[in-house]
Amino acid sequence: MSSDYQRKWRRRRARVDALAEKDSSSESEGTVEPALVGEENPVMEDPTLDELHAVAGCSSSIVTAAENMSSVDEEYHYDISSSDTECEQLDETSQPIVETPSLHNDLASWATATNQTHKAINDLLHVLRCHGHTLPKVARTLLDTPQGVPIENKCNRQYIYYGIKRYLLEHLAKETLPGQVALSFNVDGVPLFKSSKMCFWPIPGQIQNRQPFIVALYYGSSKLSSVEDFLHDFLEELQQLIQNGVSCQNLIHTVTLKAIICDAQARSFLKCIKSHNSLHGCERCVAVAQKIEGRVVYLTKGPSEERRDDVFSHAGYPDHQKQISPLTKAGILCVKQFPLDYMHLLCLGAMKRMLIYLWRGPVTCRLSKAQREQVERNISQLKGALPAEFTRQPRSMEELDRWKATELRQFMLYTGPVVLKDVLPEDQYHHFLCLSVGMNILLEEADGKRESYLGYAHNILEHFVDNSVGFYGPTFPTYNIHSIKHLSDDATNFCSSLNHISCFPFENHLQVIKKTGEKWQTTSSASHEKTC
Repeated sequence: MSSDYQRKWRRRRARVDALAEKDSSSESEGTVEPALVGEENPVMEDPTLDELHAVAGCSSSIVTAAENMSSVDEEYHYDISSSDTECEQLDETSQPIVETPSLHNDLASWATATNQTHKAINDLLHVLRCHGHTLPKVARTLLDTPQGVPIENKCNRQYIYYGIKRYLLEHLAKETLPGQVALSFNVDGVPLFKSSKMCFWPIPGQIQNRQPFIVALYYGSSKLSSVEDFLHDFLEELQQLIQNGVSCQNLIHTVTLKAIICDAQARSFLKCIKSHNSLHGCERCVAVAQKIEGRVVYLTKGPSEERRDDVFSHAGYPDHQKQISPLTKAGILCVKQFPLDYMHLLCLGAMKRMLIYLWRGPVTCRLSKAQREQVERNISQLKGALPAEFTRQPRSMEELDRWKATELRQFMLYTGPVVLKDVLPEDQYHHFLCLSVGMNILLEEADGKRESYLGYAHNILEHFVDNSVGFYGPTFPTYNIHSIKHLSDDATNFCSSLNHISCFPFENHLQVIKKTGEKWQTTSSASHEKTC
């Protein structure tokens, strides 16, 4: 008998015993039936239906309750003898029944949290069942896996929509006061294999400082065909939540959209604008790029006219916009509410480009062999010496193509000023420090300290961009380099560190989706081969 059924049976029997004792005592004017109570420390026996009918003045409600209990026993085939002693002790002390943690639920939580495979769960369940534990035989039953998933065909892909409200209700269940929920969303492609075109296109969302959740998921091999179809369900629910809020436990919580955080390709798809490689690709100003040696670069120095949401919403930038985005129709600001993600733009973009130019770029900026050897020695001295707060120890520059975004961020903010000191010429080293110091300010978590230096950060980052041609050549200032001068605007508009409007938490969560997809694809292929 499962623990849930045991608890239900014990509750029902305890209620019947209490009602029987109450009615019998009231009818006999305070006298107590010896058959029911006994001596000083009685042991209550299991009442049968006949005994309950024989009790003087037994009310019809007690009889009905007992019959219901009997019917439940027959329905679930309880093995009552296994819990007689426990029930007798509860009846003696008249203590309330305290629910103990369920092994079933604990195993399910553990399997989900540690991402166990079904095979491992099945093997564990077999061992536990052999040792007498009443548990399901297979992982699907333990995890309550649904038999089917409501999949649709949309945008030439398979599609499933999970929704936003379901997560908000789960998040707000413990709240005791109404509040405001600021949501951020992301869109990105997740390739499953290097040798296959199959990929996921999820729409994850996030409440600040919490684990991201999946709103919708696309799966297929072809490109997304229509942004309207892609965003239809998402925008419809988001608009309803923003207008009406979300009700949880008689409290109305307001919902706002903080930001939509994507890389440049996803932003151009969602905003219906030209690619970042076009001559009018800048999303924040009307600066026009030009082609040099096959590269689109921005050579214009100083500030340019900023793009405005009121003009953008009316398709006022024909050289930049392809059409009016469905996000604009939904009231979302496609300029101010789309931050320039520094993970893609700066870490994987500008910082990596600078190191490539220093290591194997044009002769005018490439380091000499002696300088490269000095850099390698400086990096080797730091290996194993960094504190535990750093997620990765520095790797050799020979592995630069495989550096992760966190490694490039680490070099830009912390190790780079040490590694490049006395290697680069003084003016070029100061030029790099402008980038490092400016980004340290924009990533500062203390609001007061960051805001007091925002103007200084904007000036030195603009100086870095405008003078990059002199150190790295005319092919260096591409879209990523040019957009650095607009990063301080995001820190000002969102009044937060750039860490809170970056793709780092989404990318970490997407890796979990990718691993799950790889396991699913491998399992499906193995099952297909076995069937064939």
